[in-house]
Order: sequence, then structure tokens, then C-alpha cells
Amino acid sequence: MTTPDPNANPNPSDTTPTPTKQTNKAGGTAILIVFGLVVLCCVGVMIASMKGGDRAPNGYDAEIACEKFVKDRLKAPSTAKFSNVQHTGGGGRWTVTGAVDAQNSFGAMIRSNFTCSVRLDGDTWYLVSLTGLN
Repeated sequence: MTTPDPNANPNPSDTTPTPTKQTNKAGGTAILIVFGLVVLCCVGVMIASMKGGDRAPNGYDAEIACEKFVKDRLKAPSTAKFSNVQHTGGGGRWTVTGAVDAQNSFGAMIRSNFTCSVRLDGDTWYLVSLTGLN
């Protein structure tokens, strides 16, 4: 007498085909191409940002320079809040006016109006005059 195989299919006509693995080579290649393009774009943006000196200075650049000069003269520069900031000028010379609220040496918030004149020489902003701070 033979012993039945427990792993054997009891009904040999009831077999299901084993699924086969299908690969989509075109999809994988497309993903690699897109990834490569993204990397190239990022490198291009980084190179362009390093060449930032090619653009002409504007009034907002002068405002940033003046705000730094103002903060350098405050007791608590980290508390500075600028408002009503406006700029006039062009080329390498600008005048920036506005107000700054900042803490004094006693911790009280004090508002000061300022007028700042700056000039650009190469890549460096120089302070011409700064008036109005207490």
C-alpha cells in the first residue's frame, strides 16, 4: 500500500498557473531620465545663484544694508522692528528713510526715525551718513 503525499494536489486537473514576474523597463528608464533632469536643473540653479553679482543693485539691497548699519548702533539689535521704510536713489547711491522700534538699555521699546545714505563700491555697501537714532 502506498502512502498519499500530503503536499500533492488531490485533483491534478485543478492546477493554477504560477504568476510570472513582468518588468517594465521603459518605466524605469523614464524615472532615471526625470531624476537626471531634476539634478541638472538643481545644479544650474546653484550655479546661477553663485553668479548673483551680475545684477544691478536696487533699493531693496540698499534697505538691507541700511538696516544692518542701524542695527549695529542699537543696544538690543535683535529686538529691532523696521517700519515705513522707503528708498530713493539709483546706481551706486541710495537714501533710505524709516522708523525702527527697539529696546533701549532699560528694556523699553523706543521708536526712532532714521535717514541712512549708502553707496555701493564693488560688492560692498558703505555708510555715507546715518541720522535720527537716539
